[in-house]
Amino acid sequence: MQIPVEPKAAERPAIVKAMRTFSEASKAPRKWDWDFAGGDDWEKIQCTRKLEEFLATGNQVAAITKWLEELLDDAAAFRKQNPKLPWSVRAAEGDDK
Repeated sequence: MQIPVEPKAAERPAIVKAMRTFSEASKAPRKWDWDFAGGDDWEKIQCTRKLEEFLATGNQVAAITKWLEELLDDAAAFRKQNPKLPWSVRAAEGDDK
């Protein structure tokens, strides 16, 4: 899962700061890595796992479902910790207008 910020976002400095703070506070097993591109590139925080980790479990569907639910909880926590950021439903849905 990734949470990106557009290079031309009006509040980019505040968003990047929030992303960095969130990633620095995260701990295993759901460590959110901050991908600082700098310049005019997209920046993001992301949390990933290898598919092999899920395949090694007895119930892959349950393991993946649990992982996705935990990531959504993390995303909700990030939003709750940063209520002043410009949260937009349209942006979340990919509306490019």
